[in-house]
Amino acid sequence: MMLRLLSLYAPKRILLRELRKVSEATLGALDSLVKENCPNTAVEDLETSGIGLESLREQMAILHEQRVSELCHCIGEDEGVALGRRALYQVGIGLGEKARKRLGVGDSLKDTLLAARIMYKVLGIEFTFRPEGDGGTLFVKRCALSDHYSGRTCRVLSAADEGVLRGLNPLLTMRFMETIPDGAEGCKAKIIIDDLR
Repeated sequence: MMLRLLSLYAPKRILLRELRKVSEATLGALDSLVKENCPNTAVEDLETSGIGLESLREQMAILHEQRVSELCHCIGEDEGVALGRRALYQVGIGLGEKARKRLGVGDSLKDTLLAARIMYKVLGIEFTFRPEGDGGTLFVKRCALSDHYSGRTCRVLSAADEGVLRGLNPLLTMRFMETIPDGAEGCKAKIIIDDLR
């Protein structure tokens, strides 16, 4: 019931509350990586009180970019992106599992996509989905974060999206193939329904 209602209308206060959770989780993971791998780097906190939805999205994205850039500067781009992706994938799974419980997401692809639509609305992301064979393709046509992300930061943070989908439905795997910061007109991700063996 909650899933259906929020997919139709999500009040701004709920979107803001959820964005704070996403911001705290993603920046927390990146902060830990920076502190562990770049010990002489000071990490700037994100003040979320009294800030609106669009401003919080922007500030969060700017700090994501700073953290990923710093990490890659300290340990190299390939290692920084790989380390960031592993950490953010786990963060995403946790966020997805919590949302699955709160929203009452069932095992169907339809339920999962409704929940993903709600979660992406929090981030200012709009997508369409085209079913294909054993899953389908997700197309992001608008992303409020992409103006602030380099390609490498988007590769790191897209792992959180991939993890969220896995947390929402453990039978699904998502992998981004194209992203806006890397020069594509929109982001494109393949969603596969895992074999039940």
